[in-house]
Amino acid sequence: MKKMQKYSFTFFIALVTLVIGILIGYSIHDQKNNALIMDIRDRAQNALRTDPKDIQNLILLGNMSSQLGENKKAEQAFKDVLAIEPNNITAHKFLAIHYYTIGNNTQSFLSIKKALKLAKATNSPDLVEIKQLYTVIKNKEK
Repeated sequence: MKKMQKYSFTFFIALVTLVIGILIGYSIHDQKNNALIMDIRDRAQNALRTDPKDIQNLILLGNMSSQLGENKKAEQAFKDVLAIEPNNITAHKFLAIHYYTIGNNTQSFLSIKKALKLAKATNSPDLVEIKQLYTVIKNKEK
């Protein structure tokens, strides 16, 4: 059962990443995209009312809030994940991306460094992507 949950979570994160990638490909200021992002964010918030420790919806809330420029809400959602699961690679990765997006290069570097350490230790399927992000963020940190 745990293995099934792991694959479901990996699929979920891949789907979220795909949705974000598609949305970034279009103008984020487009009203239709903003409405879609707000709808996804609202659905995550509603789900969290039932289960405030739902990792998938916390990560989704963080990503959608970040896309909407709701920086404090995004940061808090990722930190909530890390309070539940301190070694959650996905939360560290997306927190690093969020910090990078808002120009907080120091925090971005610390988060991606932690994600990289965890990804190496667990031989995570995200290792290649995290290494690439680490390189970009490290260069920006200098």
